[in-house]
Amino acid sequence: MTYAPYVQPTYGINGAICYELNGLFAALLRALGFGPDLVSATVCRPDGTWTAPFDHLALVVPIEGRRWLTDVGFGRGFGAPLALPDGTVDGYRLTPAGDEFVLHEAAPEGKPLYRFADRAHPFAAFHDRARWHQTAPEAPFTQTLVCTLAQPGGRITLAGESLTRTLGGTKTVTPVGSADERQAILREIFGLAEPTSGAAATPNSSL
Repeated sequence: MTYAPYVQPTYGINGAICYELNGLFAALLRALGFGPDLVSATVCRPDGTWTAPFDHLALVVPIEGRRWLTDVGFGRGFGAPLALPDGTVDGYRLTPAGDEFVLHEAAPEGKPLYRFADRAHPFAAFHDRARWHQTAPEAPFTQTLVCTLAQPGGRITLAGESLTRTLGGTKTVTPVGSADERQAILREIFGLAEPTSGAAATPNSSL
C-alpha cells in the first residue's frame, strides 16, 4: 500500500513522516479488524541522548494473546512485526528496560534506535510534536529533503543531494547534481512531486 494517494488529499502535501504513515496504517489495521494502540517513542540521538516524548509515533498491535511492535514510519525500519518483550526480526531486536522497551539494531554494535512504553495515546496527543517536526527551523525534517522507500532486501533513500541504494547488503551512493535530476528521481522512483515549500501536516483525530 502506498501512502501518497491518502496523504495528499488528507493533508494537501505529497510527503509524510511517522505521524501520518503510522496513523494511516493504524486506520487500515482497524478496517481489517485489528486493534492497534498508538504509542509514544523517544529517539536515540547519535550522542546517546534521547529526544522528547511523542517524537515518534509507533504502533503496538494485540494478536492472539501477544503484543507486537509494528512501524511503517521509521526510516530504515523493519519489515515485519516484533513481539514484545524481546522479539527479533530483520536485524532488529527489542529489549525490556523497566516499564519501557528499547528497539535496537541487532548487529553489529546493537545501538539503540528508540524506546517506548506500551501505553496507548490518542492521535491528538502527538499534535504539538508533529507540528514542531514540520515547522521548526531546527527540526531535522525542515533541514533537507528526505525520502525513503523499502525494497525487497533493502531500501532506496534520497537525502539532500545524494541517492543511496542499500540492496542485498551492498550500499551505493549516487550524487544528485541538479534540481531537475532530483525531481526526476522523486517522480520516477518514489512516485512523488517536488514537495511544496512550507507545507506541513498535522495529526487529525479522525485517523
